[in-house]
Amino acid sequence: MKTLWEYDLPTSERPNDYDYESPILIRNGFVYYISRSVNDQKLLHLIDMKNGTGRTQLLQAENLCLPNEYFFIEYKEQVILYADDLFIYHKGELDKAVELTRKGSVKTHLLLENRLIMSCSKKQDVLLCCYDLDTRCVEWEMDITNSSNYIAGELAICENLITCYGRDQLLFLECDTGNIAYSIKLSRIDKLFCPIKIDNENMLIGYTNWTNAGILKYNFRKKEIVWRHKRKFQGPQLKCKIYQQNDLVFWVKNSTELIALNIETGDERYHLQTAPWLYTDLQFLQNDFIYGTSGADGYINSVETKSGERKWSVFLKNGCVYYDLCGDSVIVGDYDKTLKQISFMNGVILQNYPTDGEVVGRIRVFDDCIYTVLWGNEKKGVRFVKVLI
Repeated sequence: MKTLWEYDLPTSERPNDYDYESPILIRNGFVYYISRSVNDQKLLHLIDMKNGTGRTQLLQAENLCLPNEYFFIEYKEQVILYADDLFIYHKGELDKAVELTRKGSVKTHLLLENRLIMSCSKKQDVLLCCYDLDTRCVEWEMDITNSSNYIAGELAICENLITCYGRDQLLFLECDTGNIAYSIKLSRIDKLFCPIKIDNENMLIGYTNWTNAGILKYNFRKKEIVWRHKRKFQGPQLKCKIYQQNDLVFWVKNSTELIALNIETGDERYHLQTAPWLYTDLQFLQNDFIYGTSGADGYINSVETKSGERKWSVFLKNGCVYYDLCGDSVIVGDYDKTLKQISFMNGVILQNYPTDGEVVGRIRVFDDCIYTVLWGNEKKGVRFVKVLI
């Protein structure tokens, strides 16, 4: 590996944890990245991929959301970005599209052709906002606040209807108007996560409350539950996700347990303890999947999908927070000031590249190069870097 260029980010003191978790968008020869300066201003950086030169534009927004809630969307010739408010970058011009800080922080979003649907949460209040990317207007809004102190769930599309949890029900909304086409009552839910349509009749729904978490297989044509698998746990579920891979459903339970279920019956196939915390997404490749653990010193792990047998683990200082794939290998970084390239097949470390700073941002691989963020040392501050693999 070899560092090709470094781009200084505006900070002069030790940042807060996760200050550099902005996503990384690569488009038309430029890298798009959002940072927070020392006075909590949000800045959009456009960095030339070839030479690392760039320009910075101030995002006029209040400091509400966290960097890991930022998102970019490519739409036609525009870049849509969210950082407290919604902005549009087009032909060198940056415009504020919608002021969202008064509506709340966007916890989940869904792109449907020209419509961007956003679920905005402000304390207990939840508002769905539909923004037309062609007309640049808010098309409709709907209050879906629950009666109890429950939070908004994720958005999905099912039979041309928007699916989400709100008003104490599972809602199916018309895309054009936001009107409720129909709804079902699912009691004692505080978070609905990852609705996944699996065929023309069924969907998977993850849910939590203060004592249980579970998965439902729901027949939306017959409007009935096919099966339910639930578990008890201590404390609220703060980080949950479900995945489908062939005939298995994978459920990340409270970030400490990974449970594989039979998609037809809901019966458990196997489960894995994921100490200290399962932090990353699951990435499926061929017959295996990988994930990273963090929260203390952790690992990046590979597991055989059908059996649940762990194939390999590689230790990472302070754990694996982010990774990206590069062909048949995995690129990871850690707080031990290294970037590693690891074989997906057997866990062998193909390259171990020492850097002069801790890896503190997301990792993006593009055209055999790594783009990420390094924390500084005695001579350098925080930098966005490009490294040749």
